[in-house]
Formats: sequence, C-alpha cells, structure tokens
Amino acid sequence: MGQIQVTFGMLQQAVADTGATASNLEGKLGDLKGYLQPIVGEWDGEAKELWHAKQQQWDQAQQEINQMLQQISRALQQAAEDFQGAENANKAVWG
Repeated sequence: MGQIQVTFGMLQQAVADTGATASNLEGKLGDLKGYLQPIVGEWDGEAKELWHAKQQQWDQAQQEINQMLQQISRALQQAAEDFQGAENANKAVWG
C-alpha cells in the first residue's frame, strides 16, 4: 500500500496560495476591465451589446473559478486539521 507524506506547513501554504490565487485573479480582471472601459465606452450598437454579453459570461466564469478555489481552500484546510488531529491522536497513544 502506498504512503502519503504530509507536512502541515505545506498544507497551510497551499491554503494561503489558493486564497492568493483567487485574489490575484480578481485583481487582474479588475485591472483589465479598467483598462478596457474607456475603449468600450466609445462603442455603440451591436458591438457594445456583444461586448457586454461576453463580459457577463467572463464575470460568471470568474465567479465560478473563485468558488472552486474557495472550495479547494476549505478542503485543504480540513485536510490539514484532519492530519493534525490524526498526528495528535498517534502521539497520545505513545505518550
């Protein structure tokens, strides 16, 4: 049977990195919107409508990605707590 080696520091770092990734993604998309807003503001008619439709799709996709990253972060946090609990239980058996 295979072994899993877990370091609690690595799990906690993964939790932090996942949260940072979500924040960075949101920030970059906000920057992009800010950059494009003056350009899009000059558009009229169908081009503007199509842009807004695509922007809504991208916003929805970004929200879904952030939700997934939050779920991953929570799962990693729970794994860290579970492994720490198992470690503490094992120590209690021998100590």
